[in-house]
Amino acid sequence: MAGSPIGDWNVQLQQCMQDLEWKRKRERSLARLEADIGKQREVVESSFRRFQREEEEAKELAASMFSQYWFKLFGKWEDRLGTEEKEAAEAKLKYDAASDLLSRLEKEREELASELAEVADADLRLDSLKRAKESWIREHDAVTAAEMEALSGRIGEIGAELREIGEAERAGEQAKQALLRAEDRLESAKNWGTYDMLGGGMIATAIKRGRMDEASDHIHEAQYHLRRFAEELKDVRMTSEVGVPQVEGFLSFADYFFDGFISDWMVQGRIRDSLDSVGSHLDKTTEALQKLRLQRKSLEGEEAEKRSRFDRIVEGYGA
Repeated sequence: MAGSPIGDWNVQLQQCMQDLEWKRKRERSLARLEADIGKQREVVESSFRRFQREEEEAKELAASMFSQYWFKLFGKWEDRLGTEEKEAAEAKLKYDAASDLLSRLEKEREELASELAEVADADLRLDSLKRAKESWIREHDAVTAAEMEALSGRIGEIGAELREIGEAERAGEQAKQALLRAEDRLESAKNWGTYDMLGGGMIATAIKRGRMDEASDHIHEAQYHLRRFAEELKDVRMTSEVGVPQVEGFLSFADYFFDGFISDWMVQGRIRDSLDSVGSHLDKTTEALQKLRLQRKSLEGEEAEKRSRFDRIVEGYGA
């Protein structure tokens, strides 16, 4: 590769990778230091308040004629005043020590920030060098370029698949939450219905009806999200079969729940049927989400491996 810039690029890449590691290490140190400074500020503020309080108490004692008379009466004036002054002095020492440590920490932060500034563009320089080297390889080495092309193509496919999975997961999670809310309201309606049948009166009936109305809203919401979930899953290429809840047969009980001619025991039966339907769809939705998460983790692992291989080709080429 005489006359090629690969040798120089490799030297620069090594330096950039060292700078990047240095940068990341300093960023971690700076984050820990920021947390320590925040805690130390609280210590300084607390010790300053204590110092002020102790100093004020010593001054008040020294200025109080009544306190002087009382303690002198028993011969303890000097001891009492000395104790207060000693406590104030100790509080001042602790405040000074806390303030000094805070100053040292803030100075250390300035030094770290200055060191970070020197390598702030390490990741940008590394990316620029890798792009330049990658472009040269594609132009001058057809075999390696083909391998890189295959890797980058698969990385692009994985990225698209992960986006589709993300959209499906969001739709599925929204459906799951709506189903959970519907289940909660139906359980409450069932309990109030039982109480109503045992003579709970108008209040129990009103609460039961209210819970049924709320459950109806949540089920309609779940139906909407389940349809979206099913549509999103059509775009996901799964490695295993995903059990998709079928929304066509999903109970839309709101249409007949409020038939004034049906008896209480029939209403209770329909609430139980609705609970069974919601529970079944909730189980299927949860199962589908679990499979999606497994698929996403598998794809994320494959993507990381492909990116690592691509980087090794570019970074190690000509070394």
